[in-house]
Amino acid sequence: MTKAARAGYFAKGLVYAIVGALAFQTAFLDGGKLTGGRGAIEEVSQQPFGRILLGVLAVGLVGYVAWRWAQALLDPDDRGRDAKAIAVRAMLFVSGAIYAGLAFVAIKLVIGSGGTGGSEKQSIVASILEHAWGPYLIGLVALLVVIKAGAEFHKAYSAKFERKWKTGEMSESTKRWARRISRIGVGARGVVLLITAGFVATAALQSDASDVKGVGGVLSSVASQPYGVWLLGAMAIGLICYALYQVTQARYRRVPAQSTS
Repeated sequence: MTKAARAGYFAKGLVYAIVGALAFQTAFLDGGKLTGGRGAIEEVSQQPFGRILLGVLAVGLVGYVAWRWAQALLDPDDRGRDAKAIAVRAMLFVSGAIYAGLAFVAIKLVIGSGGTGGSEKQSIVASILEHAWGPYLIGLVALLVVIKAGAEFHKAYSAKFERKWKTGEMSESTKRWARRISRIGVGARGVVLLITAGFVATAALQSDASDVKGVGGVLSSVASQPYGVWLLGAMAIGLICYALYQVTQARYRRVPAQSTS
């Protein structure tokens, strides 16, 4: 499981690095595009030796899914079974399911079975909104995403992620820079989640699934604001920092995490 977790964190970091790099290119250079994880995977497929790279990425993403589901079901981090722990473990399971979708996309492209499409989230939301209780459920999802965003902001502020690092293997300089970059990256992801929650809440209030946006939609929204180029550039740098945080997790996180005294 240790190898799967480390490969998974690295693969997740690669996805965010591509998303951030494409956004930075859009803001300040020629080309680029605003996209999320699926678009990043498709971008890999278009590179030289893309199928080989996709195969490696798919293996890493499968490892990440296995690790997330192990965290949810087997509790290697020893979170326990109180209400808070159950909620966190449920979110970890959902995270695994989301990345299972990305792994499936990568595998489809490796075997050459076509592109991904981009409306799955909206289709699911639309089917839920057809029911009388649908807007309430989507509203609850928006609230959960807000809570997750708040947790990311708290994590960035407290740097509690460092408790799970093998800091004895890090020099003081490495630890200092890893902490700084990780705080920026985790905070940037909190911003993305908060904006995403706003889109989901709007979909619930308007009963309109088209209001639901992924990371690409969030970046497009940021770019359309006053001083959008600079905001988009800052967001891109934040996402690249989040990618570096994931790489740090891949290298230094204790798997499974052990409590520190």
